[in-house]
Amino acid sequence: MKGVSAIFRPPSPNLPQRKITWIYTNGKTEKNYFDLQKIAHKDKRNLKICPICKEGRGIKNILEKIKRECDGRSLRSGDKIFCVVDVDALTDMEIQGAFRIKPKYVELILSNPDFELWLLLHFQQYNTRITKDETMVKVRNHLHEYCKPEIEPFFSRLRENEQIAITNARLLRRQHLGGRVDLNSRGANPHTFVDNIIEFLNTP
Repeated sequence: MKGVSAIFRPPSPNLPQRKITWIYTNGKTEKNYFDLQKIAHKDKRNLKICPICKEGRGIKNILEKIKRECDGRSLRSGDKIFCVVDVDALTDMEIQGAFRIKPKYVELILSNPDFELWLLLHFQQYNTRITKDETMVKVRNHLHEYCKPEIEPFFSRLRENEQIAITNARLLRRQHLGGRVDLNSRGANPHTFVDNIIEFLNTP
């Protein structure tokens, strides 16, 4: 297909067709985390981790990059594209703008304030407004030597506690929805949608 990146090129009809999951992210910590998830799911999922370089790392730039590389027609049933972005550096206007230009075939995964909240939820429920500096401090209460962007030394512990993190993320979502807070806004702090990816990856 003209203009479509090779990573989205339809496979040969003579080869077995595996469902593919693409995860785009502009964070090094997230990239390392999902690289490890790729290893953990090697027998079940065909994961493609797509880090975004320093140039054009804004949410609009990421979505435009995805659209340039795939117009949706090259996706097969069961293929998924996730776009993982932190909220701390975004305005509500930027978030709303992202949803206006986001293709339907892309699932936007926001973490508010940042990805470290997802790590924190593996060890405790936390439902009070928090900054990205505070999430780092609280994560280190549980992973004492944690330092961005290194994840590998702690990944086994995170994997063991995944269901705890999923449950805690759901509770936060319920809390915000109960208070009629828009989950896709800065007001939904703390909150993360990363559990949606993990549940998808863990589904047989």
